[in-house]
Amino acid sequence: AEDLDPLRELAALDDRSLKRVLTRLDVPTLALALPGAEAGFVARVLRLLPPDEARWLRAELAQARPARLRDIEQALRRCRAALRAAEFAEGQPGEATPPRARSPAASSHPA
Repeated sequence: AEDLDPLRELAALDDRSLKRVLTRLDVPTLALALPGAEAGFVARVLRLLPPDEARWLRAELAQARPARLRDIEQALRRCRAALRAAEFAEGQPGEATPPRARSPAASSHPA
């Protein structure tokens, strides 16, 4: 469904704008949303993430674990919401970039 695929919109962003969106997403959400995305876009995401998070995401993507469709759809909705929130915040004077929702180092992930 086109409205559940915000990755195309994210891929069209410049690096600065994409980084602003990524700060609003946790890495487990990205791990669900990115499988199947174009390799060039995934490489950009990995380059823009903090090194620890990029390492964790790279490992998750390499494992290619099966995921439930509803979990993938929820991750894509979170990506779209982060995109919209970043677009709104960009128009707000003095808007600070929020801290990451969850760092992979701060939480445990199932094996």
